[in-house]
Amino acid sequence: MSACMATITGLPGPHEGTHRLIAADEWLHPSEQLGRNSTQFSILEHAKWLCEMAPTYWSTTPATLSAVISVIKLKGLTAPRISQIMTMAHVVEPALRERARKVFGGASIRDRYSCEEVGPIAFQCPESDDYYHVAVANVIVEIVDDAGMPTTEGTSGNVLVTGLHQWASPAIRYDLGDIATGHSHCPGCGATVPALSKLLGRKYFLVNEGSGSVRHVRLLAEHWLACGPVREHRVVQTGLQSFRIEVVMDHAMTPSEGLAMQAMLKRVVGSEFTFGLMQLEAISWPAGAKRQEFVGLVP
Repeated sequence: MSACMATITGLPGPHEGTHRLIAADEWLHPSEQLGRNSTQFSILEHAKWLCEMAPTYWSTTPATLSAVISVIKLKGLTAPRISQIMTMAHVVEPALRERARKVFGGASIRDRYSCEEVGPIAFQCPESDDYYHVAVANVIVEIVDDAGMPTTEGTSGNVLVTGLHQWASPAIRYDLGDIATGHSHCPGCGATVPALSKLLGRKYFLVNEGSGSVRHVRLLAEHWLACGPVREHRVVQTGLQSFRIEVVMDHAMTPSEGLAMQAMLKRVVGSEFTFGLMQLEAISWPAGAKRQEFVGLVP
């Protein structure tokens, strides 16, 4: 079966059957979409459904995309040929773009940077994977240092946003907790529009190393799946030298799987830290579409 557009996100909400048919909208999407709730099914079920539907376009989060790719490769599924994958809600790593191209027959990722408070913030440059054009009709973006002062051109800093259409509850110089680099124009295509690059995402994805320095960490789905059938995970830094590791698995964690996770975390996060493993039936995620799968100590 072939579909034009499929979505696997937190919206739509829970539904009956394998997916929900979303009617065409002349302003938002001119054709019908197959909408599937991301939390209602396992990653393996998502992967099998995607292979069966074989959509031309797919909208999802980078975390779900990475996990589906890993499962398709591990289970030997026949991946569909997808033209374009539209992502939101998390940082897109260059390695994920390459994996998507290889697995889905040359699929390109078109990412957008947004938040629940103001909506779209920036859209990926049409000629470069490295830069994002600020949605100037919707938001004002400032990049500032820790003292709240504007950073120089091409320097990373904290992202502040001012929404231009939130009349009832204005968001003015709202600190998203994100880190990015600002540009007066787009170096990728030359467009004379403010641009962003090096979107590291939430500061909570930074490991506090205790010496005043921080380090960005990215744990991918394949890191976990190489250790065991991990369906969900959350890594929480509870102290300068310690982390709490929450995992949801398809069966009770075996001693060898626990040792594999410890070794993986020592390798990816740091050998100087201790990791306390906790297997849960479900992780208590905060309300909202974004899942903070790595929560570090705020510097």
